[in-house]
Amino acid sequence: MSVACTPQAFRIDSIAQGRGVIGVSACPGSGVAELGEDLRAVASFRPDAIVTLMSAQELRLIGRADLPETLAGLAPQWHHLVLRPGGAPDARFERLWAYAGHRLRGLLRRGGRVLVHCDTGGVRARWLAARLLTELGVAAGEAAARAHAPRLAAALATGPLADHHVAGRIQGCLFGGALGDAFGYPVEFKSRAEIREAFGARGLEEPRLSRGRLVVSDDTQMTLYTADGLLSALALGAVPRAEQVLARIRHAYLAWFRTQREEFATGAPGVSQHREMWALRAPGSTCLSALRGGARGTIEAPVNDSKGSGAVMRVAPLGLVPAIDADEAFRLAHAAAALTHGHPVARLSAAALASLLRDLLDETPMTAALERMEARLARRPDGGEVLAAVRAARILAGDGTPPDRAVATLGHGWTGEEALAIGLYAALRADRFEDALRLGVDHDGDSDTTASIAGQIWGALHGLDSLPHGWIARLDVLDPLCDVAGRLIAHAREPAPQAVPAGAWIARQRV
Repeated sequence: MSVACTPQAFRIDSIAQGRGVIGVSACPGSGVAELGEDLRAVASFRPDAIVTLMSAQELRLIGRADLPETLAGLAPQWHHLVLRPGGAPDARFERLWAYAGHRLRGLLRRGGRVLVHCDTGGVRARWLAARLLTELGVAAGEAAARAHAPRLAAALATGPLADHHVAGRIQGCLFGGALGDAFGYPVEFKSRAEIREAFGARGLEEPRLSRGRLVVSDDTQMTLYTADGLLSALALGAVPRAEQVLARIRHAYLAWFRTQREEFATGAPGVSQHREMWALRAPGSTCLSALRGGARGTIEAPVNDSKGSGAVMRVAPLGLVPAIDADEAFRLAHAAAALTHGHPVARLSAAALASLLRDLLDETPMTAALERMEARLARRPDGGEVLAAVRAARILAGDGTPPDRAVATLGHGWTGEEALAIGLYAALRADRFEDALRLGVDHDGDSDTTASIAGQIWGALHGLDSLPHGWIARLDVLDPLCDVAGRLIAHAREPAPQAVPAGAWIARQRV
């Protein structure tokens, strides 16, 4: 079946897959018909997502530089995935595919409609259609034939991807946290009264763009460096020892510290390869001071007495690895927090969040996951302050207390237990992701950290599909986020390593 505006001009070839449909077309406005006619054909296809494979330069050369903005208005999702004519997908394409591919496969499984276009509707668009089919379980030969490009079968290296809930929750947590951070960053140092004076009686309701981008703070930067260090340790094979993981995370934090003092270095490893990770984004004084001294803090030898939120803000990736169970995530985050923060409240807030996220990764119901987190804190002689904070958040989320009073009761978010409590309250109280972020920033304190934690918890609970694509597409750190998410998902898809003895991650601490 095809949708056509004239017999010789623009058309969309449709490939059915289950209840979904993949459409393949040339670039609207590149043929004999007027652009408006082609766009009406696109609209009549009723796409849930549109994928553009042409570069910005290609679009300029045919006089369609403004086409992306137009296409973005014709579908809930628009993805720009540049695929060079005659070339294989490059590293950036594959990074972005970790996110876009998950979204598109999910749409097709749910009966959605995806339109893919290149310049002519030829090899590039048909290859991507065939790749989607293979990742949905269609054999390569059949996928290429159904895409009307049988010679492409040999180029389809991917196989079926289950898109298990883990992939959606990993991405939901990472992207949710980044969106919360970007949402709260513009008002981080504003009081609630100042937020209302600037944005109206309802407070901040939409993200604020800077040059068309959603700009994240040091919270997301350090979260990505935590993931980078963790992934570096996991690359050693099997299940690495706790000291190996902590050494790699410490090394990653020192790499981040370098980005805050120096100019971008071409050829830097890990997430430091991304220029956007070298931006100076109001880094916390505790982290900077500890890193200046080498980040050598331990639980037994605290580096300082800080209970600040700079530890809990960055540890989410430690709860996103299936090979590390929730108890191990608690212990590991506790020790990773100690690298820069010496107070038990800072360390245990980080530990509690990582363990909660890990239980949510397994689809543990929220109530059960919270009870397990509280039990871990209750077993700690120094866990009372954090335990009281999270219990207060749970009570306030369900007792009808007005949000402004509830958040004020929980604090300002500058300390670990307050940031965790406000983020948890917002995630529990809200019915939608956007509302969780609005609740998370609407106070007098550390708005980016509390909204980031709210986004992490929401995303780990509800998954990627609960987050607005239009916001994600504007994140200034989209590339490194996709890079880290893709590597974490790839690790999650690997066969589970052999079980290790209890306490192998962190030296003999009961949790």
